[in-house]
Amino acid sequence: MKTSIFLPLLLAFSLSGIPSILVAQEYEPIPVFAPSQFVSEEFIQGSSYKVIGNATADGMLASFSVWSRYGWYRPQSVDYLKIRIAEIRAMDALVQLQQEPLFLQGVSDQVSGTLEQTGRALTRPLQTLKEVPLGLQKFGSQIKARSEEGRSGSGAGIHDKAKRQLAQSLGVDPYTDNVRLQEMLTTVATNKNRGQLTARIGSLFVPGGVGIAVSAAQINKSLQETLVNLSPAELHQVNRDALSRLGCPQQDVSMFLAHPVHTPTTQTAIRVAMEGLSSVEGIGQYLSSILDVPNVEVAHIYQRRIQMAEYFHRNIRPLKKLVVAQSTPIFLDSEGKVVIFLNLDYLYWNEMMDQGIERLLAAVGTREGDVIITGATSPLAEAKLNQYGLKLYQQTQ
Repeated sequence: MKTSIFLPLLLAFSLSGIPSILVAQEYEPIPVFAPSQFVSEEFIQGSSYKVIGNATADGMLASFSVWSRYGWYRPQSVDYLKIRIAEIRAMDALVQLQQEPLFLQGVSDQVSGTLEQTGRALTRPLQTLKEVPLGLQKFGSQIKARSEEGRSGSGAGIHDKAKRQLAQSLGVDPYTDNVRLQEMLTTVATNKNRGQLTARIGSLFVPGGVGIAVSAAQINKSLQETLVNLSPAELHQVNRDALSRLGCPQQDVSMFLAHPVHTPTTQTAIRVAMEGLSSVEGIGQYLSSILDVPNVEVAHIYQRRIQMAEYFHRNIRPLKKLVVAQSTPIFLDSEGKVVIFLNLDYLYWNEMMDQGIERLLAAVGTREGDVIITGATSPLAEAKLNQYGLKLYQQTQ
């Protein structure tokens, strides 16, 4: 970890709301980078894909455009770029498997399936940008979806154990929203010779291919095994019981588990991390702060943030309390200092971040603490955070 130096603080408005001397704020334009600034060459171009153009770090998360033989992908973060590239490689392997004589021998017994998504969305308008959690302004206009009970048991006939095992062998999430990949997984997993076909996977990958997706999605070996061994219905019950023990309101638990965007993977990963924070006062509030989720990438961001907090709590220093301020989950340590976890690709200083930090610290009632990030930071953003009394650290785990 690296820390930074404190600089003088000069605000346009004081916490009391009384205007101080108006000072022109210094904000940075949306940065544009070559993709190589974020990822290595293996993620930029391969035999069946290529990242086209530059990466725009709007909203602190890098946006990419990826052409592949399976279609266009537009991941909105470095993590999801890695996940999509790994999925493309997995589809390459599945295409090769379907050309194997073993596959052709068993194709007559294949049972087709259709990936189905249940859960009916309830929408409410986003009242104000103040409701957008810190670091998610990029998705601000989309964050308005809530879901009701209905996911329990969904996909039980599709995500059977053979398919989950196949996904694990390929190093991808069995509950991915990649429809083309889901179709391919179903095709191979329902083949009569699926066991022998799965054994061929290791020889079909380019070096380093296996595990990229699960690594980027923070799905460790233990979590992978849980996802393979338990059906969606079983995961649903295990997660419900655990979240109830953590003190989460039952309405939040039901909405979370029925959410069409929070998949069994993100639900289980979030539950496991929350269990690791069970001694933190108010940990049950975390669910209520992550029910407005427009897409899988935001769901992953919420998953990653609670995993960052659990790692920090277990390895750096204990966290004492969770509070939700301005729709943003933040932690307090034993000294009452704030600890904010942001998995961002590039933190730069803009008006939304400036106002968000100001409102958040005012709501919590303190002006001292730490900001833990996963990506890079502009010198100006680091200096501005220091002015707010916040030290900046980088966490790679």
